[in-house]
Amino acid sequence: MFSMFTLVCYLATAFTPSVQSQIDLVCPPTLPQDDYRQLYSDVCFYFVLFRQSEYLAAQNHCENLGGSLVLVKSPELEEFIVSQMVSTYHQPHAKLWIGLDDLDRDKVFTWRDGSLLDYSNWAVGEGLGKNPGEECAVLDVGQRGRWYDYRCNDEEFSSYEQQYVCQFGSVSETTLTAEAFTVTVTSLTHPCPPFSCDLDCGMDGFKMNPLDGCAICQCEVE
Repeated sequence: MFSMFTLVCYLATAFTPSVQSQIDLVCPPTLPQDDYRQLYSDVCFYFVLFRQSEYLAAQNHCENLGGSLVLVKSPELEEFIVSQMVSTYHQPHAKLWIGLDDLDRDKVFTWRDGSLLDYSNWAVGEGLGKNPGEECAVLDVGQRGRWYDYRCNDEEFSSYEQQYVCQFGSVSETTLTAEAFTVTVTSLTHPCPPFSCDLDCGMDGFKMNPLDGCAICQCEVE
């Protein structure tokens, strides 16, 4: 005979959706059904780590999927992104485009949804509009999520293509508490191995293997 405790546990298990089923419900059907979809605060994020693009091309890709480049409006969301990059995708030195630029108003960085900055995490000397042409922001995973202003497009002898994260929906500020913050580490079918490299590539970053999207020990610009 089932005890009441056993019955409650069974019902709780039977009717609690798995992480994967929650992702399938929340993420738009336009996304590939792969391990690069993640949930945070009931919002879907898609980590585009298998390609690199210029800033506007990345934004257009996210928009075509029904979203936008990620809007990192809180330290909690920033920590979530960094944790996923390190723990799930094993890319601790990656740089990611975020949906922040001063293309519409010189030297005034705004989010792609038109809102101004309430939270920022600029590295020292960044985000001030001192360097002409550096109008788009990247999040540097290897620098604890610090932001840097970069050129949005490639130049003749320099590449500014980066990986990026798409966001689908808005993160409610009321849920951004320490208690609400959790990191879900999924099991990847083809995870990147732990990355170790003695090269110092500076702001250029490392090259990516086009076959699996993982970092290799070569500088992007040599």
